[in-house]
Amino acid sequence: MASVALLVIGVVVVAGSQMPARSVTAQQASAFEIVIPGQSLSRVATGPETLGQWMAELRAYANGVECTRANVATSSDVVLQLGLAGQPAACSTDGARVVLVDVHEFQLAQEFTLAKGTRVTLTNLAPLPPDMQGPAQRARTEAAASQQGLFEILVPGTSLASPLSVAATGYNTMGESLGSLTVYANFSACTTVDVATTSDVLLQIGLPGQPAECGTNGAPVYLVDGRGRQLTVQYTLTKGIRVTLTNFAPTPPGVQNTTESARSRAPQGTGIIPPAAGDAGLAASRP
Repeated sequence: MASVALLVIGVVVVAGSQMPARSVTAQQASAFEIVIPGQSLSRVATGPETLGQWMAELRAYANGVECTRANVATSSDVVLQLGLAGQPAACSTDGARVVLVDVHEFQLAQEFTLAKGTRVTLTNLAPLPPDMQGPAQRARTEAAASQQGLFEILVPGTSLASPLSVAATGYNTMGESLGSLTVYANFSACTTVDVATTSDVLLQIGLPGQPAECGTNGAPVYLVDGRGRQLTVQYTLTKGIRVTLTNFAPTPPGVQNTTESARSRAPQGTGIIPPAAGDAGLAASRP
């Protein structure tokens, strides 16, 4: 049976291994195409999610200008086309630098040079490390956060993957030791995320449905892990910016007054549980 192609706003989603015969306009023939193999998208990323499901969508930029985007939560091949009618001029400019950005605002490591009438294949779906994201991408990220009025905390996967002494802590990595992170603003729980992973995690504060304090400029912000330990680092909520969590040390016993106060006010289901024993040696084993 012939496979089926669906063309939607410059994006072709292909089911099967072969492209079907179709009418090709002169403009499509001169387009620059990027193929994202379904085999790569269907690989398991974290938990039950595939890589395509985790990335959700990919946006193609030429010289910093968005050209097209596609849903990649699929196991089929996806084709991004640059240079179609209605797209900015940069999208059909030979020699333009082309980069891809996923729904988490991470730029992928692989990039291309635009050459009209050619097709390339995306073979590396890994994102650039946070400290290597380009100035243009950082600007887009900050602009997106600013537009939504969000305060964001990036938890680097490289830090979560840091090895710990199992003998001393009972955990293999920093992420496993933390389990989860709950963000508080003015003693109100804003969001909880699982950090028992080796991938970057992004906490967003100020989303619809979160308490009013989570969208209040100047509110003190702190984090509590899955065992009820408050981290030493604290922030001042500033809407429209992103910060990176670099210090995972918990506050010393007896200093967690804010945690105790927050725990008494926190709604059920925040993921906070009483502190567990066996923390001795955690700090010593941390890289």
